[in-house]
Amino acid sequence: MPSLIGRFFGLSLSALFLLSLANAPTASAAYKYPVTVFPSPGTPVASESTTFSFRGVKPRYMGPIKVYGAQSGRHFGRRLAHSDGRGVSFIAYKNFTPGELVRVYTRKKIWGARNGDFAVRIGRFYGNDDKLGHPGAPNKFPALHSRPDLKPPKINILKHTDQAYPGRVFFAPKQTGLTILDSHGRINWFQMTGYGGNGEQVQDFHPQYLNGQQVLTYWKGASTSRGFSQLGYFSVLNRKYNVIARFRVGNGYKPDAHEMTLSPRGTAFTISYRGVLWDTSRFAGGTKTSRVMDNVIQEIDIKTGAVIFEWHSIGNINLEASVNKATNDGAPWDFFHANAISNDGDSILVSARHTCSIYRIDRRTGWLRWRLRGDGRKPKTNDFRLGKGTRFGYQHDIRRLKSGNISMFDNGSAGDSMPAVQKQSSGLILKLTNKGKGRRTAPLVHR
Repeated sequence: MPSLIGRFFGLSLSALFLLSLANAPTASAAYKYPVTVFPSPGTPVASESTTFSFRGVKPRYMGPIKVYGAQSGRHFGRRLAHSDGRGVSFIAYKNFTPGELVRVYTRKKIWGARNGDFAVRIGRFYGNDDKLGHPGAPNKFPALHSRPDLKPPKINILKHTDQAYPGRVFFAPKQTGLTILDSHGRINWFQMTGYGGNGEQVQDFHPQYLNGQQVLTYWKGASTSRGFSQLGYFSVLNRKYNVIARFRVGNGYKPDAHEMTLSPRGTAFTISYRGVLWDTSRFAGGTKTSRVMDNVIQEIDIKTGAVIFEWHSIGNINLEASVNKATNDGAPWDFFHANAISNDGDSILVSARHTCSIYRIDRRTGWLRWRLRGDGRKPKTNDFRLGKGTRFGYQHDIRRLKSGNISMFDNGSAGDSMPAVQKQSSGLILKLTNKGKGRRTAPLVHR
């Protein structure tokens, strides 16, 4: 083992961050580096079953990859080529040790690495003591005359107009099944997914495009009482409602049901939650080993299952940005709460409910390009000046429109536990402008 490893393994976690930042190029210089790797160099909470995915290199030209754990020693593994031919993943044969520093040696010029070498820290995770819940039986849902065994939801349309939204409505009320309705509330298609006992919930049901073809996607599984550690998978249906793909997330994480977004590249962006032990002693009531929820954003190569992008909220977003305060009831501190993800060219948009913010993240490097915060608090965590009537909070369903504007559902409030931003929820469209020299603005288009 090279002598540098011993010296590097002795570094503190703070020193690891400083070393990573010192070696990381600026966002504008990142594209001078032909190869990137995920998890990114300096990641402080990588999974014990993490892979190392190298992007921007043909698999046969990757060269040697040597991986050493400070406690677990040398790791051997196999390689998995990415389906687009632009990357390869190193998959270790055994897990790493929680809390250890893992050093990776290559001969490539890698963004954020030193002479092709980099390190990540394996997180210290805690077990989930919440019980998985299963959906109960529907309450007085009407049965179809032709199929009394099916119990689709009954929808009351308060006001009908084709101008509200042309086309069909896709609905997944958890305990019943997948439902497609017309604008009058009449069922066009229904697939029951079961309830009670070992029944599974369905969520995030909507049309998308995969490899140029329109498909339907949804999440199916079970979740805990707090909504964390959701155990399930994603399914893709073709126009004949046949399943053409099923996949999960990678590196030992579990897929969250908030949202999964397909990309034009035949990949899927996913959200995961996992609790880690983290130092929160600088906060009132905090400890050196507090339970904190980390959000993990991944891009999954659907054909191979390889993780080709990974980003963590811990290590990238300051805990001070959160509106949600830590509690002393033993519940993990959900400081970020990712709830939506959207393609945005060479980047992705991620919505965080508990920071009232939208983040634009460089898809190639994981670099944070900008932050749009809507509640008017903590101005140092906002890169935009908000226009009149534009404040928002606890938002969902963020999208970049064809016009370049940003749309969202502004919840406006999150209940009594966090301060309200608006008196009522609404749809919101903002125009983002950049006048140079960091003068970004977000004026109102429509609410």
